Amino acid sequence: MADGEEAVRYLRREGKFSDPSQYPFPNLLITDLKMPLMNGLEVLGWIRRHPEWAELQVVMLSGSGLDKDVLEAHRLGVRAYFVKPSEFNELQRIVRLIAEHWAAAKAPELPERCV
Repeated sequence: MADGEEAVRYLRREGKFSDPSQYPFPNLLITDLKMPLMNGLEVLGWIRRHPEWAELQVVMLSGSGLDKDVLEAHRLGVRAYFVKPSEFNELQRIVRLIAEHWAAAKAPELPERCV
């Protein structure tokens, strides 16, 4: 996704994302705190205000390790918050860890309207 608003359009199946066979509902959303147009906290807040997406698991990556950002993300229901490392290899390790964790976890049953 290019920005937070595009992530919301994907979830709402708007515009080019209208075909669920091409754009399936995700089991996990990895978002960045600092995205253009709509930041990660705003996307997370939007998701949590819509019951049809309440079960969507969200992980946040950010360059910010500020307590206020981490606490706000957790208040809004993020499953995990990772501070982006400066080394690319370390970022790859974190993304691999996230992917392995969610692949091993049983995906939640999603409401019919979300699939």
